Amino acid sequence: MKNMLISLLLIVCFGSATLAQDAHDSQTKKLLEQAAKNGRALKSEITVNSSVHVQAVLIPRVDAKRVFGKEISENYAVIQLTVGNKSPTAAFIVHGVFIDYRDWPLSGAAPSAMMVEGSTDKYQAPSVSSQVASEEYRVVRGQLLDAQTDTNRNRFLRWLTFAGNLAGAFTFSLSEEGIIKGIAAATGVGIPGVATAWPDRTVEQLNRVSDLGFRTNKLVPKESAEVIVCFFPIDRFLTPGFRKLFLKSPALFFAPLQMLVDPAVESDARAILGDLLQEGNAAQGVTLTFDRLKNGLQCYMKVRHPDPDRLGYDVCLAEMGLETYRDTRTNQEKVRVIVVRDGRGDVVLGTDRKPQVINKLGFYQFLALDFIGNVSLNRVTVTVDGVMAVDVNTIPARVDEVVINPVADCGDAGNECLWTNMTAGGGIRTGVIRGAYLKGAEVKLAEADALTITDLQTIDGESTDDELRFSFKLNAPVRNQTKLHFTLTKPADRADGKPLESNTWEHVVTYSPSATAVSSVTADSVSAPTKLNVKGKGFKATPLIVSLIPQAGDAVTVEATAVTALTDTALDVAVPVAELHPGCWQVQVKAGGFASNQSEMFAVPPDPSLDSAERTEKFIFVKGKDLIDFGACGGQRVSFKAMKTDNTSPIDLDVRDWNNGEPVLKLPDKMREGEWKVQVFLKGVKDKKGEKPLTIRP
Repeated sequence: MKNMLISLLLIVCFGSATLAQDAHDSQTKKLLEQAAKNGRALKSEITVNSSVHVQAVLIPRVDAKRVFGKEISENYAVIQLTVGNKSPTAAFIVHGVFIDYRDWPLSGAAPSAMMVEGSTDKYQAPSVSSQVASEEYRVVRGQLLDAQTDTNRNRFLRWLTFAGNLAGAFTFSLSEEGIIKGIAAATGVGIPGVATAWPDRTVEQLNRVSDLGFRTNKLVPKESAEVIVCFFPIDRFLTPGFRKLFLKSPALFFAPLQMLVDPAVESDARAILGDLLQEGNAAQGVTLTFDRLKNGLQCYMKVRHPDPDRLGYDVCLAEMGLETYRDTRTNQEKVRVIVVRDGRGDVVLGTDRKPQVINKLGFYQFLALDFIGNVSLNRVTVTVDGVMAVDVNTIPARVDEVVINPVADCGDAGNECLWTNMTAGGGIRTGVIRGAYLKGAEVKLAEADALTITDLQTIDGESTDDELRFSFKLNAPVRNQTKLHFTLTKPADRADGKPLESNTWEHVVTYSPSATAVSSVTADSVSAPTKLNVKGKGFKATPLIVSLIPQAGDAVTVEATAVTALTDTALDVAVPVAELHPGCWQVQVKAGGFASNQSEMFAVPPDPSLDSAERTEKFIFVKGKDLIDFGACGGQRVSFKAMKTDNTSPIDLDVRDWNNGEPVLKLPDKMREGEWKVQVFLKGVKDKKGEKPLTIRP
C-alpha cells in the first residue's frame, strides 16, 4: 500500500512538471512571434565572391580576327569570360570588368604602393592606376563600324561604283549600243556580282560584338551562366615591342621561359634580351649570353621547384651560386646566395661595401632566368565587379540599341523598299532592342498612331533579359529621316506605383532613295498567268530590261517587245510561258542601268505526275514530274496521299524534304507492312498519271 502511494505521488509530480513545461514553451513561442512583429527586419547579405565564379581564356589574335575583325584583333587583348552565378535566389548584375596588374613585375610599382585611399568627398570615387577596364561593346562596335569604310573591299567597291555611275551618266553622248549595254551590265550585274563574290564580314562581326561584348549592367540570372567577351586596349599596358610580340605569340606572355627553347621565336627573344644581358650585368663584371641562359634552364627549374631528394639538386644550387641554410628564427631550410663569410658566419663586405658573391656568373644567371619567368601575365588577374539583385522586375529596362531586321526581297533597313513597300512580308517588320533588364517589358512607339503603324508587340518566346524582339505592321510608307522613339515599360512594382519606364531611344529611318523599284506584281490568272502587271517607279529610263527570276534555276530575260511601259510607275509584261518551268518566280526591272529589288513571288502552275515510289524503313522516295514546293508563292499546290491496294480510305503523307523535285516523304507507322500505292494531287485533285505502287527499295 505504501509503495502504491509513493508511485502515485511521483506520477502527479512529473505530470505537473510536464504540463508546466508545455505551457512555458507555448508562452515562449508567442512572445517570440510578437517580438518578430514588433522588431525591424534585417537584410541578409548575398556576396558576389561567394556566389559568382569566373573563368577566363585569352582568344588568340588569329581567332579574334576571324570572329571580330582585323581592327579589333590588332588593338585589343580579347578575353572571354564565363561568369557563373551559383546563387539559387539572386541574379548577378555586372557593373564592370577589369584587369589588375599590380602583382606584375613590369607594372613599375610595388603592390603596396598600388592601394588608393578613398576621397573624403562622398560624391567622388578615385580609380586605381593598376586596373585597366574593359571597353564597353558600344565603343568597340563604333570603332569597328568606323573602320569598315576603310577596308580594302569597301574602298574598292566604292570607287568601282563611282566609276560605273559616272560612266552611266555620260551614256547620252555615246552612239555605240554595245558600249551602253556594257556599262548597264557592269553597273547592274558586274558590281553587285563583285560585292556578292567578295562579301563584307563586318555586319556579322558587329553583331558578334553586340551579342557577346561586355556591357554594363549585364544580367546573369540565378543558377545560370553567361559568356562575356572583354576588350582590353593593348596600348594601355604593353609597349610597342611587347605589343608586337604579344600579337605574334601571346603564349610567351603566360609561359615566358618558352622563348629560350622555341626556335621559332628565338630571333625575337634574342632581340628582347640582348640589351638586358649585355648592359644589365656589365657593371657586375659578368657576361651572360642567350645560349648560357638556355643551358642553365635545367638547373633553374630544379632550384625553382626544390626537392632535396632529387638527383642533382645540390649540384644545381651550386651552379646557380646558391646554398641552403637553416633559419634559426623559423627553423626552416631556406636558400640564399653564396657570399664570402668570416669564421663566425658573418658576411664579409668588399671595398665597395657590398657582399662579395663567390659565383657571380651563376647567381646573375639565376636572377636573369627568374626575371624572365616572373614577367608572366599569369600574375595579371581579371576581376568582375557587380552586385546581387533579388528581383530585377523592380528595375526599369535600359535601351542601348534598336535594330530593324532585314525583309526578304527588300534587304535591310537601309533600303527604301523596307519602309515603302507594304506588300513585302505582308507589311510585317521585326526588330530587336538590346539593353538590360528587358525581360517582361512591353515596347511602345510614340509615332505609332501618326504613322499608322499597328500590331506593335513583343515576341516573348525569343526575348531574353538583354534582347527584346518585337514586330509591327506598316500600313503606309515611312518617309526618309523620320524619327522613331521607342520606350519599354514594365508593370509597377506595387499597387499604388507608376509603371517602370525605360529611357527613350531615337531611331532615325535612313535610306537611299532608289532610282528603280518594284512594289507589286499582279498576274492575270492564278492557274495559268500570261500577263503580269508590275507597279513601282523609274520605269521610263532606258534601256529597260525585265528579268524573271526563279526560286531555283537560271533567270529568263523578257524580250523588249513583250514589255509595255504604261507609265513611270507601271508596266505590263507578256509572260514567255514556253520558257518558264513550273515553280515560284520573281520580277526584277533594270532601267537606265539601275536594278530594282526582286518582287514578291508568283507561281507558274505545275502538271505533276509520278514515275516511281520506293519505301525504306523511315521514308518514301518519289520521282516524277513537277513535284515542286510552292510554299513560297501562295501556298502549297502539290500534295501526296497513300492508300492500300484494296482502295481503302487514303491517308495524307507529309513531305520531309522536297529535294529539288524528288521529294522525300515521311513513312507512317501503318505503312511499314502491306501493299500500298502513292498518289499525287494538284490542289486536292488527283492527276490521272499521279498514282504508282509503293515498292521496297533494296
